[in-house]
Amino acid sequence: TIVLLLLLAGFVVFYFFKKPEPEAGFREEQRMVEGYDAAKVTSIRVENSERNEKIVLTKAGEDWELKEPLKTAADSAQAKQIADFLATQDGFRLGKVGDSKTKPEELGLDKPRLTLEIEGATAKPIHIKVGSDDLKGSDVFVQIGEEIFRTRKSIYNAAVRPSKDFRDARVFTLNPLDLSSIEILRGGAATVLTKENSEWRISAPFRGKADAGSLSRLSATIGNLR
Repeated sequence: TIVLLLLLAGFVVFYFFKKPEPEAGFREEQRMVEGYDAAKVTSIRVENSERNEKIVLTKAGEDWELKEPLKTAADSAQAKQIADFLATQDGFRLGKVGDSKTKPEELGLDKPRLTLEIEGATAKPIHIKVGSDDLKGSDVFVQIGEEIFRTRKSIYNAAVRPSKDFRDARVFTLNPLDLSSIEILRGGAATVLTKENSEWRISAPFRGKADAGSLSRLSATIGNLR
């Protein structure tokens, strides 16, 4: 009787305190491309089948340029959203192309809405196909090489924009910190402001110290005019 009670007690302890096994089919989020370095991205190519448009962006120093469909300065913030995605967002791995349980045609990957090519972040170019939304509409199915993932829809939202949205819309492509002189014309009279040893001063119509806060806001406004 004592042996039976001990065995029963041991079974109860094992049943209630053992570590639960993961549910079948449970998947954790993971990095979709190992060793991806967003800072080293040199070019992004987007082929938009919905819009029948191809966009090519290249990085020159810290700035981005739009190469196709026209050559002009690009909005670096828009390009950076695409370049940074694989470095900041994870995905749920669903399988590989050819797996019996993973069918690209059911995920919109046989005729992708977008196809991206990213160069520089890894030793070889990265090819990404963007398929359908998931049932909730918050995620999207992507194929990277032969691997298939479900990930945030923000990659689609960032890359689906028309080419005009990738153009740099600033009136002046300059860094506000590079300004050294500002001339303000009002009613025929000119006020000239100059930067001397990192300090803004009024040099005309009289000489004096300028308000640093006001000049900082003014130079930032000029640099961000769109």
